[in-house]
Amino acid sequence: MNYLCRVEVSPHKNFLTRESQSVLFLFVIYLLVGCSSRAATTGITNAGGTFEKNIIEEQIARAKGADAEVAETSKSYYYFLLGELALHRERYDEALANYKLASEHETEPAPVLRSRLAQLYVRKGELRLALEELDKISDLAVESSVHGENLDVLRLKAGIYASLNNRDKAVEIYRQLILLEPENQDNYVLLSSLYAQSSDYDKAKAVLEELIAASPEASALAYYYIARISESRGALEEAEEFYAKAVKLNPDAEAIQIDYARTLALRDRRDEAIEKCESILAKNPQNVVARRLLGQLLWEGQKFEEALKELEELRSLEKDPTETRLKIALIKLERKDFAGAEVELNLILAVHPQNSTARYFLASVYTGMGKDEDAINALQQIKPGQKMFVESRVLVAYLAKQKKQFDIAAKAIEEALSEKTDDINLLLYLASLQREAGKLDEAVGLMKRVIALDKAVDRHYFTLGAIYDELEKPKEAMEAMRKSIEANPSNADALNYLGYSLAERGEALGEAERFIKRALEIEPNNAYYIDSLGWVYFKMGKYEEALEQLQLAIKAVSDDAVILEHFAEILIKLGQREKALSVFEKALMFAPKSDDGQVEIRVRAGMDKIRKMKQ
Repeated sequence: MNYLCRVEVSPHKNFLTRESQSVLFLFVIYLLVGCSSRAATTGITNAGGTFEKNIIEEQIARAKGADAEVAETSKSYYYFLLGELALHRERYDEALANYKLASEHETEPAPVLRSRLAQLYVRKGELRLALEELDKISDLAVESSVHGENLDVLRLKAGIYASLNNRDKAVEIYRQLILLEPENQDNYVLLSSLYAQSSDYDKAKAVLEELIAASPEASALAYYYIARISESRGALEEAEEFYAKAVKLNPDAEAIQIDYARTLALRDRRDEAIEKCESILAKNPQNVVARRLLGQLLWEGQKFEEALKELEELRSLEKDPTETRLKIALIKLERKDFAGAEVELNLILAVHPQNSTARYFLASVYTGMGKDEDAINALQQIKPGQKMFVESRVLVAYLAKQKKQFDIAAKAIEEALSEKTDDINLLLYLASLQREAGKLDEAVGLMKRVIALDKAVDRHYFTLGAIYDELEKPKEAMEAMRKSIEANPSNADALNYLGYSLAERGEALGEAERFIKRALEIEPNNAYYIDSLGWVYFKMGKYEEALEQLQLAIKAVSDDAVILEHFAEILIKLGQREKALSVFEKALMFAPKSDDGQVEIRVRAGMDKIRKMKQ
């Protein structure tokens, strides 16, 4: 029986027991619901969520008791539903075992069941077994695809043939898919890639020209891939022409701009290439690829050699559809088509299990799907020495940190440091993890390593000083802050810290005032610096001047418990006790969100002090 929306009930109604009929009835409902949301690819999650899952679990339990009487068809449903539940729970081996049992009892080829088996085999890297499952439903898949169904089955089959280097079969299916869905640009791009893989560049280009004619909105992508094909065959002038067309249609596409810039560099038009890289970085300073290319262009002695290396790498990549498939996966990832991206990346890994880039982005897909455990498992398969090892450990650390698993996060960064021992960013990240985990001594040691590598950066000293402050080591904290100011006299945070710390201790109040006024020269509207100056005046006994500063600070920030506490203390000195009590009460409201863990204690003590004055 076809599980994909074409439910045919056997004319022999007495063949099914009451229990099996119940299961069948629920399963038909499940299919009808699932069809409206592409049940062929999404599974039980789109069939109604937890409510339907619970019903199915109940019916499975009831059907199980009548197993001896259940007909073959119902047994097939029974094991299929078990497989669906296992898949929903991400128990992939269990799902595969149950789908196999379902297939043993089916009475007709079932596209959904065979598709599920194929997808799970792809996930395990067993492409030939996946193909065997899809071959069993080829005729049904083609028949129903005419009506817009089972296109995913055909796409998966084409991808498997391509991965197995059976180009003719893959081409045949992609041609069929283009007829069935002429506006789906992925089919054209993958077919073009197959031709390029065999150095049949004219056919590769012709397919992309078909895409332009069929879907004008995809012209930018088509021009981009024509340019890549031209570049890989050494036709740089033609490549530049098509990159220019792609950029004109999609000026915000950074990947196209970067490849365009590289082509300009290859044609000895370095200044134009540099200008394009700088334009990208002006909009997105975090674009690592553009920054790396700009650096290569600026290193005149290495520019041409590096450019040739890029061309050779591109040429070798075009012999293998892996790069194109990866780009499609990234496009799907950007569109949040996580299921589609997962299939593309698993196809890459089935042929190239050591492709750390594909595995890293597969982990990113799992992260987007909320499958953090699967993401971490994928990242852990990237081993030391592989291209994405360091990045993989940084992502493991990020995922672990979200769950407050600081030990796991720290271990991941330490593994990354085993390959990049003196990487300042990794050291800083590890220091922040240890600091957040309360391991302040370890954080101090890491910051000292950072400073030894990069002595001129004031922020490193500031961070070290802040950690010493948390350790309640004021002398060391002050020393680190002074070094921060030596490295950068305009570090307003360090100036304010020194001034406020001296005021808190009632020491060198004249120097404290000078520090804070220097900070205010740099950031005149910073409410926290204004508060610090008011607190210095309070410590000096200049209560009117202190009141003036605190009023300015509260006007800018009215919900900070420490600022309100300072304001109330000044009001007490000026004899305004009732108002001070009201301000203390307001400070108490905001104390829970304050970074100062002692502010609530001080505020309550201030309120008690006012009440005693009244007695």
